[in-house]
Amino acid sequence: MHPELGIECHTFTIIGHCARTGVTGIALASSPLAVSARCVFIRANAGAVSTQAYAHPGLGPIAVRLLEMDYAPAKVLEELRGTDPYFEHRQIGILDRHGNPGVFTGTKNLDWKGHIAKKHFVAMGNYLAGERVVKDMAEACEASAGQVLGG
Repeated sequence: MHPELGIECHTFTIIGHCARTGVTGIALASSPLAVSARCVFIRANAGAVSTQAYAHPGLGPIAVRLLEMDYAPAKVLEELRGTDPYFEHRQIGILDRHGNPGVFTGTKNLDWKGHIAKKHFVAMGNYLAGERVVKDMAEACEASAGQVLGG
């Protein structure tokens, strides 16, 4: 526990894509109740998006629509940046239907903030005591690469 933050302050997310089945999923933990209702966006044959930090719930549907039109995750992030004057306050993770990642952690997020993105997963967090949670999520994804997601 980080004494200045307390145990109630945190946000972390993992977005995973199963290379064998194509299944994609998101797990998000944060201090606000029912936060996933405004942060998690996923659509079959398109991809998955998680917005957090100072989340803007309108960005998720835009991102999913762009993924449906086969925009690459990096291009989706570029388009979102162009629509949002407060983009530096956001943290956004994306996996397209092929498991290609895109992630952005704005400089105005609360520390500790950061992400790790590789083929088939995005691990990200903010308002954390340190990088360990994000690193552990990434290592768990890499260690389970041969397993079926959700299996």
